[in-house]
Amino acid sequence: MMIARMGMIAAVSALLAACAEGPRPETPGQTNTGTMRPYQVGGVWYRPSFQPHYDETGLASWYGPQADYRTTADGEAFDQRIASAAHRTLPLPCLIEVTNLDNGRQARLRVNDRGPFVAGRILDVSRRGAEELGFAGQGIARVRVRYLGPAPGAVHAPGSQPAPEAQQSPAGARVQAGAFASRDNAERAARRLWPRGEVAIIATPAGGRTLWRVIVTGPDGETGEALRGAVAAQGFTDARLLTP
Repeated sequence: MMIARMGMIAAVSALLAACAEGPRPETPGQTNTGTMRPYQVGGVWYRPSFQPHYDETGLASWYGPQADYRTTADGEAFDQRIASAAHRTLPLPCLIEVTNLDNGRQARLRVNDRGPFVAGRILDVSRRGAEELGFAGQGIARVRVRYLGPAPGAVHAPGSQPAPEAQQSPAGARVQAGAFASRDNAERAARRLWPRGEVAIIATPAGGRTLWRVIVTGPDGETGEALRGAVAAQGFTDARLLTP
């Protein structure tokens, strides 16, 4: 048992080291738009691209406390308590659907980082992502990864369609989590809330300025009060139910 446990610790350490190495951009000063540039890690070149039909099966791993609060490839702050993921070539940020082929569990994850740079792995997820997919205790899992579309705040490729979270949906209850003077604050709120359902950021003129409203649409069958309570429990105490 001790040998097996030490083996798992060594494997996780190797994965973290691979992620920590990070991508080296073709030119210095990588920015959000720069995340689509070719980059090199360990002597291997990777070429990000828009892949609307991406659907791949392989191994996923996860990373957590050691990476907490470091800056991700698209400039966000990594938080192991938020369900997110790293992929080598998908556009950042984007949304993916991940299915754990070992237990059938599914999760929608926001891809905001690059990795994993370990042979045989196609995806790294945060600790929260691994918990939602049910493999936090195993370290790795066989998964299917499908691209859903750009995440809130993403720059869309020409001709691409926003992900469901970036659209309003007539189905389900709708709650306004808040209205923000800063789009950056609205995007941070959206990243916290999208696991609750579909999330839209809507620009609304107000007294000569723009407010950025964050709207959450719950799944079919969820009552408005249940959704409002769930959003409020995430710290958005001014959340209010919207009329249809």
